[in-house]
Amino acid sequence: MPSKSQKILDEVTFVFSENERLRGLGIKELFKQDHDVLNLPVQGQLWLSREASKRISVIAKELGLRSGLVARVEHSTLYSVASDVIVGELYPHREKLDVSRIDRAMNEAVKRLKMHCVDRVHYIPCHLMWSKDPSTLAIGPVTFHNRGSFRQLLLSKRHLQPSYDAIWQREHGRKLLADTLRFYRKFRWVAEVEVKGFDANISSKVAGRAVTSALDCLHIFLSPKHSAEMQIGGPATHWERRASLCLNAQGELWPSTSGSAVGQVNFTDGWSKALERDDTRHFFELFSTAVEAVINPELKRPLSRRFLDAAQWFGEAVRDERASTSVVKYVMAIERMMTTDADKEKSDNGDESITSNLGSRVSALCFDPKIPGDRKAWRKKVSSAYNLRSNLVHGSMSPLDDEAEKSRWIIGETARFALLRAVEAFDVSGLKRDDLKGEELREWFGEVVKWADRAEQYDWSQNS
Repeated sequence: MPSKSQKILDEVTFVFSENERLRGLGIKELFKQDHDVLNLPVQGQLWLSREASKRISVIAKELGLRSGLVARVEHSTLYSVASDVIVGELYPHREKLDVSRIDRAMNEAVKRLKMHCVDRVHYIPCHLMWSKDPSTLAIGPVTFHNRGSFRQLLLSKRHLQPSYDAIWQREHGRKLLADTLRFYRKFRWVAEVEVKGFDANISSKVAGRAVTSALDCLHIFLSPKHSAEMQIGGPATHWERRASLCLNAQGELWPSTSGSAVGQVNFTDGWSKALERDDTRHFFELFSTAVEAVINPELKRPLSRRFLDAAQWFGEAVRDERASTSVVKYVMAIERMMTTDADKEKSDNGDESITSNLGSRVSALCFDPKIPGDRKAWRKKVSSAYNLRSNLVHGSMSPLDDEAEKSRWIIGETARFALLRAVEAFDVSGLKRDDLKGEELREWFGEVVKWADRAEQYDWSQNS
């Protein structure tokens, strides 16, 4: 079997042969071909057919694997670096290429690729709440700053502006910074997150995911009703004005205007004292542990990533203005948290089996064994939620049905409590595990259900 370096040599040889083939075509034939070009270091161009471009993509993928940076750089960056090395390091020696030269070129490509992976701190504007406290709110790598805290942060960084040689560059830089700060002043909160060792585009995406995951955790902690208006980014305004116009029953133009705060929750000042409670601190420690996985692709942490997936569904449900799709997303949050790949392998009964698993696991985690019938009530909540979701997804219920609106907040609270109890049961140690398998998680859920069976049968009146 050819070595990986030999395969790369074959791909490069093909790229160069396509260049020669295209150069041998007439102008009319050439323009019928779907082709691209790469500029050579000194002069001239390397012509690429569509297939040659695909071969460079294969080399770029191998470059990502060799460097260990495949999760930290975009494919376009890999392709660009691979292309530069092909035209700069290999094309001048195209007549005498061998595996050793390919290896040297790939090593050079890895060095260049690493130069793209740098540390960046991102500041992302948010609409969270009107209250002035707390000044900061941290969830793992993400810190939310209120306006006063962010102002102090910027003042401490004011000496770090870029230096420009030309006067026009300095003037443009000052104007750009002023326009940017003017935009940020429209927001009462700004999220700060440091992302290490990514290229520019991936770094920005990872930062956005981390902040969104932190907001998802806030939705879970604060509840949907108390956080539905919170959002990342959004319009640069505190107050949204709306107007409507219609002809009334008398045929007259009837105007009306209204206004509302954009993405702001009006907590009373001093509310953040609740964040100092031990149980609250514990939940934020759990959230922080999970969100750490977003900015570090080397952390496998399957339970953390499972929770973040479920939290994403939950957060999207909270922010969704449509009741029907919100209900579906709440139930998807429960499913992502409570089902495993091993369940699919063991199940032959479709939705019935899923409903049974969800009901058993959610009720086991959430019920109070001291309250008679509470476990049965939780099973009924989950069953009703899943049935409503199935009716919406499979088309037996209209998305405009009033039942979705009536059930939205009840199902939201069911999902919220299920996620809180699950992440609490996983604990920090579970969230940090890198080696958890689906079958092991399935067995863990089984033990939780067995504990619930025993707790339900226990006579709690003896210890009351």
